[in-house]
Amino acid sequence: MESITLYLDMYAPPSIAVLALVFFNKIPLELKDINAIMKDPAQKEEYKKLNPLGTLPLLHSNGFFLTESHAILRYLCTTCKVAKHWYPEDPKKRALVDSYLEWHNSHTKKCTLYFMTFYAHIQPRAYFAWDAAEEKKNVVNALTILENANLKNNKFIASEDEMTIADLSAIAEIIRIRNTKIDFETLPKVRKWFDECMKNTELQKANKGPIVLMEKATAKLHL
Repeated sequence: MESITLYLDMYAPPSIAVLALVFFNKIPLELKDINAIMKDPAQKEEYKKLNPLGTLPLLHSNGFFLTESHAILRYLCTTCKVAKHWYPEDPKKRALVDSYLEWHNSHTKKCTLYFMTFYAHIQPRAYFAWDAAEEKKNVVNALTILENANLKNNKFIASEDEMTIADLSAIAEIIRIRNTKIDFETLPKVRKWFDECMKNTELQKANKGPIVLMEKATAKLHL
């Protein structure tokens, strides 16, 4: 079996989605936390040589480098011992997963921007200057589509009865805004899906970082 190293940011949704797949399937690989690497000048310089773009997550396997979480999720599903339901072999079922992943970055991904409008009060940075009202509107729109389309007749985002990598990507985003001013009572299907998914200890473990961040924001801002 090929040797695989994953460089991750344990607080970032793209990395967390990949980490969850690793935990669920006990994929044997080496995990490296970028936050620890950046504190070590030697490791930091070595990482920059490996990945000039600086994007995360990053997969390295015997001289092969791959970025973008959705590409990495697909790669792991097709090259490692991963349960088939995560990325179905059936063309139509797989297409539904791919369809959501294409949609994700322009819609569900907005959860991170909305979260940052709160986190900016804890760790202000110039690039956190997004408009909270506008980002909330975008998030509500995305969640409403999930409620009325993806989850209308399905138990999961892209499947009737089993989790897929689409769920892992969606959970990693939505968990960041679960305790904000989004009214999940008006989104019963999304709420039920989220709560059922989060019963899995693998997801709890993978999402430990953002859970801590959200608790800090909630406590400080009384959300």
